[in-house]
Formats: sequence, C-alpha cells, structure tokens
Amino acid sequence: MTNDIKTESGPKRKFSTGATKQAATGKGRPSLVPGDAILELSKHFEEGIAIHGERNWEKGIPLSVWLDSAERHLQLLKMGMTDEPHARAFTWNALVYLATKLRIENGLLPAELDDMPAYQLEQELLSDAETKEIFVGNEKSVKEFDCTETIEEVVEINEEMAEEFEDKPVENPEEITIIDTMKSMAYDDGQWYCSDFNCFERGFSNIAPNTFHCDEHKKGN
Repeated sequence: MTNDIKTESGPKRKFSTGATKQAATGKGRPSLVPGDAILELSKHFEEGIAIHGERNWEKGIPLSVWLDSAERHLQLLKMGMTDEPHARAFTWNALVYLATKLRIENGLLPAELDDMPAYQLEQELLSDAETKEIFVGNEKSVKEFDCTETIEEVVEINEEMAEEFEDKPVENPEEITIIDTMKSMAYDDGQWYCSDFNCFERGFSNIAPNTFHCDEHKKGN
C-alpha cells in the first residue's frame, strides 16, 4: 500500500472558482446514478438477509443462475404481475450478475462460475493479437494488428495493404499466394468481407492480396 497520490493522465479539470482537479475520464459519474432506485434495490439486499444471511451472493453463484432469475422477473414484469416487486428483483439480479462477472474477471471468484457460452458473431474479429503473413512471389511482408478494429477499419487496412503491392513487379500475377489467408482476415473458405464501402457481404481476393470483394463488387476477372 502506498500513500502517494495517483496522477491521472489527461487535461486537468478547471472550475469557475479557479480550482483545478485531475482528469476523471473513464471513472464514471456516480453523481448521476439515481439514488431513489439504489435505495429501492437496497431493500432487496435487506430482505434477502432473512433468507440467506448477509453477503450470501458474494460467495459465488454461476452467471447462468443470475440470468435465469433476472429473465423470469423480467417476463413477469412484462406480464403485469404484481405478486412480487418484479422490477426491483429483475434489476437486483442484473446488478449481482454484473458484480459476479467483474469479480470473476478480476480473479476474486472462480472462473468456472462463468458458465455461459462465448459465441463469436461472424462480423467480429479475433480478440487475440496475431501476426498475419503475406507472400508475394518470394517477398515476405509481416503486419501486426491488435484485432480490435471495426469492419470499416478493416476495410481501410485492406485497401492500404493492397496499395503496398500495386507497384511491386510480379512475373506471373496468377501465382500470387496468400499464405494462411491471414487467419483472422478470412475464413476456411478463403473469403472475407467486401472492401467496398458499406458492403458487408463476403467474397474472395481476386485483384490484390487481402483485398476482398463480393460477387456484386468483384473487380477484374
């Protein structure tokens, strides 16, 4: 533990009185949290003590259990049921779901409590940083990405990479080979998202390495 004052990056905040304070971007705005709703939620914590004791939820319960409970209260709330305070119960379950997930991610609760599947949408990029290798003839070019780009940014990257090869002499353009088809930039079938702006259909690379076009926007032969 240290007694040193933490220095925040970013411009200082300046107030009308002339006083200044360190940057607070990304820290949240607790003053905007509705106090009446928080006090209502605290009643749910209080009532739970009589059944489970204090801080029972902090011992760790699988995420799926919190989601099941939250979903049940949400549906009953939508049905207009008044047998329980379903709005409060739904919000409470969502809150402790989030708290449990954060504690799992920070190593305060066992990882196995996160029992939900991790689906990856087709449009999402791989989250782990990888090195992609491209070969044009005998020349090798290596690019590094953090794999957190949006689709629009990926399109821009593809176009920039294509420009690198436009002036490179290639004896036989048909022999251009993309090694491993840039693992996170194409699927097993060799297709990736069209480089045409605002088009998210998939297609093959047919004019330059790692520049892909769907059938509608196909360039050349």
